[in-house]
Amino acid sequence: MTNAGAIVLSPVIGEKAVDEEKEVYSISKCCKMNETYDKDGKCHPDSTPFTPEFYGPEPDTVDIIEGLTCDYGSYRLYPEEDENDEFHLLTNGSLYLPNMEVVTQLVPPGSYCLENFTSTDGHSELLALLCFPSPVAGFQWKKAAMTLYSIGCLFSVPFLALTSIVYWWVQALSDVRGRVLATHTACLMVAFIFLVYVQTMGADLPHVPCVIVGNNLENVKKVYDREP
Repeated sequence: MTNAGAIVLSPVIGEKAVDEEKEVYSISKCCKMNETYDKDGKCHPDSTPFTPEFYGPEPDTVDIIEGLTCDYGSYRLYPEEDENDEFHLLTNGSLYLPNMEVVTQLVPPGSYCLENFTSTDGHSELLALLCFPSPVAGFQWKKAAMTLYSIGCLFSVPFLALTSIVYWWVQALSDVRGRVLATHTACLMVAFIFLVYVQTMGADLPHVPCVIVGNNLENVKKVYDREP
């Protein structure tokens, strides 16, 4: 990969500039120029230079489209954590994903954006966000079913909490079997709360809460599956 620091980066807002003499390619920047993503995934002023690296020969000029908006949300690639998220920026502005099997390996301009992300330790790294594709037929029905499922889980929470309290504090029921039942219902209650949170936030769930919720759900499952 070659560094793009020597090429001309010309900011464009909304559309690609037209050059009649030579072909000019464009790439999308998630935030505006002189802005980067902070640890919470929000754009904030920052002087970190935007210098994307190209896989192959450097183009002479690249138009930067600022502030890409994805109609159905986006998700971030983590190439250092998952080899499937490895990406390369091609000279024609497309994003190449050599190890990706679920989605297409070649993402055209306008379907992704690049941005510097500032981690908790202050380190800045250029990462890519991919736009989710348009929903397939029946998506609205699935979304409605997911909403009803979340409501059902939330409706179950107070009853699970009441069951756990009764079997834990009522002396006549607080034997070994009763305490096992109380523990299981408490685990279900916590799991339902986390599931509702994840399903409500969807793709907007920040990375850190996503990891925390995932770990807690895994721990709840281990406790729930444990033999008494």
